[in-house]
Amino acid sequence: MDAIWFAVDEDGHIGVFDSGEAGAVPAEVKDSIEQVDHAVIETLVPLPVIGEPELELSAVFDPGLRSGELPWRRSPLPSGWPWEGAAALLLFQDETVLTSEVRALPGLHVGRIGEFVLVTLKPDVKLTIGDPRRDVWREFERVAAAAPGYVTSIYLNSLELARARRGVFPYAIPDARLGLPEPYRKTLAPQRPLVVDKAPNSVRDRLTGRARLEVSFASSPYVQPAELIPCTVWGGDTYLGSDGCTIRPLPGAEAAAYREQAALLLSRSGSPAHEPRYKPLVFDPPLPTNGHFPAAHSMDATWFAVDRDGHIGVFDSGEAGAVPAEVNNTIGQSDDEVLEALEPLPVIGEPRFELSGMFHPGLRSGALPERRVLPRGCPFIDEVQSLLLWDESLLTPEVRALPGLEVDRAGEFVLVSLKPTIELAQNDPRWTVWDQFKRVVYKTVIDLTVHLPELKDVLSRALRANIETEIAVHDVPCAIKVDPNELRLALLKLAINARDAMPNGGTLSIAVRPVTLEGRAVEDGLAGEFVAIRVADTGVGIPADVLPLVFAPYSITEESSKVAGSGLSQAYGFARQSGGTATITSAVGQGTVITLYLPRSREVTRPFCISSIGLTGPELAVARRGLFAYSAHDARFNRPGPYDQPLPEPYGLVLAPKRPLRLDEAARPLRNVLATRTRLNIVFASSPYVQPAELVPSVAWGEGVVYLASDGCTIRPFPATQAALYVNAGDLLRSDSSQDESRYKPLVFDPRLDQASR
Repeated sequence: MDAIWFAVDEDGHIGVFDSGEAGAVPAEVKDSIEQVDHAVIETLVPLPVIGEPELELSAVFDPGLRSGELPWRRSPLPSGWPWEGAAALLLFQDETVLTSEVRALPGLHVGRIGEFVLVTLKPDVKLTIGDPRRDVWREFERVAAAAPGYVTSIYLNSLELARARRGVFPYAIPDARLGLPEPYRKTLAPQRPLVVDKAPNSVRDRLTGRARLEVSFASSPYVQPAELIPCTVWGGDTYLGSDGCTIRPLPGAEAAAYREQAALLLSRSGSPAHEPRYKPLVFDPPLPTNGHFPAAHSMDATWFAVDRDGHIGVFDSGEAGAVPAEVNNTIGQSDDEVLEALEPLPVIGEPRFELSGMFHPGLRSGALPERRVLPRGCPFIDEVQSLLLWDESLLTPEVRALPGLEVDRAGEFVLVSLKPTIELAQNDPRWTVWDQFKRVVYKTVIDLTVHLPELKDVLSRALRANIETEIAVHDVPCAIKVDPNELRLALLKLAINARDAMPNGGTLSIAVRPVTLEGRAVEDGLAGEFVAIRVADTGVGIPADVLPLVFAPYSITEESSKVAGSGLSQAYGFARQSGGTATITSAVGQGTVITLYLPRSREVTRPFCISSIGLTGPELAVARRGLFAYSAHDARFNRPGPYDQPLPEPYGLVLAPKRPLRLDEAARPLRNVLATRTRLNIVFASSPYVQPAELVPSVAWGEGVVYLASDGCTIRPFPATQAALYVNAGDLLRSDSSQDESRYKPLVFDPRLDQASR
């Protein structure tokens, strides 16, 4: 539809909607405007400027983001000085990147928006092509995009600003989270909104037949017209509600088409890698269970239960939690009544971390859990980040001096926790100390002769079917000490780069061998034992004039981006950060060879950091008041069927209170709200893992066919599951379990599956 259209809200304010390519456009508008609503635009041009509009912070924060999450960084701004009448806006966590030369630029303004710093450049003078101030801005963009305090950016063209200056609310489609019609968001708020009844006759006449929306633009940063009026939509049978997480069928969509698209949406392999930043999807109406795919109602709920001893437990279901049916019918998405009753209770003491919270019950004896990675930065006040280490050898005096750092024993391991006792300024160097410590402990000694072949499937999935992947390893160990996640990401970037360079297919070859470097300039003067990872493609190659630029961060030219891509600079940065380097050779028509040189390690191949966990303020608050805090584990298995839904897992005990709170000792408001809550026939103090589906009738994530019992290896059918569906689900589970299955105990099915069914 790629259309610009106008609507009027319940207050008589005027809004302009830029549909982009995913926009829902009212049917009445579609029939009258073609691609641009020129009739209205022409009447707005002669109106006087009312004042400068303000950026709405919600314009860069998607409504579907989880609380406390920053938006995904946008690609860099259009390079160079903004055109006349346009504006470039950049959002930072602090002002550290602002030099005196940047502050002196004509039309530059620095202000606050929420807790962030907003840098706006709206040029008020014309600069000649050779003016050095253009270079100052270009360099600022380059440095800013790489700065840790950079959040996101937005570019506003002259038309968007012109309409907002005349009192119109401009809305636009955000970047698609899921590739389906999204809510429109308010980009700018006019200084004084234009009211249609007080506008000139020409404006009123043109807007007479336009859409009337039952919202207030002044107080609704997000609007989804498909929720309000019949719409013509750019493709598809589903849309994303204005809450950013609810999927609904478009008006007139057939039920079967909605169910099929919604189920595919749940499982699509192309959803963003940063999906954990978002709230889980909710489907309205819920998807029904049938023999082909499970229903997909995500519970993502916080709910409470009481054990045999009268102790209280709080369960965070995440996206894979089994929620008791009676709870599901009373709490919605969070048990606010209980949380409110808990808030005035006194703090009993600091909870202790339970080691079982990191060790899955289904792990084989001696196996380590899948390692989690904490986000960058220090935790906020009333949050905690904990790392489980083999020993204390990497704890430097600078790390030990961090305010709120605690070092304790957890079984045979060392538990390092940071619970800040003071607020740190954004530019405080102690942020860097903690970040650097996490980078160091996440490094693992891995043997590439073993690890690289295991990555073949991951890399192949990033390629097309017409590209063959070849892996060759040396016959002697090639151990390196790196963060495995960063290594995987670097190789994935190189694989994607090779894919883009082979539009007609070809071969991607990756080979590993030990080498000795002798201080040559081409290898950045490095000397000693290294491991060389050679990544070669048979693609179009890179022109000689572009080749020197491909490793430079944020300096990729338009031409080089077609043949090289910004992933090369990230792979080079990984190699340098790991103590090595990277080289590249290429010629047009002859493919490209990139070699990563990483220091060879003689240490024992094991991870230094075993696992880590981050706990939020609410989790700590309830545990400090005597409650046991449980949360659902990351899924071990994929759900049966082609849609790969996670299997509901046991809850792992994360925190144990210093002194458990008994329900009969609690204040009356808390006793009253917990009177109807679930009673579990277990003891929280001695049961680190709980699977409510074993104890009470449950509504599981997906209203599934089977669940994983609290022993971590037994598969059972959910209550009322048909025998045929259970057998089918079990068959698929047995043949399609996770990649690291060797860590886990073998699956047991209860009741046993008929072997003939295979």
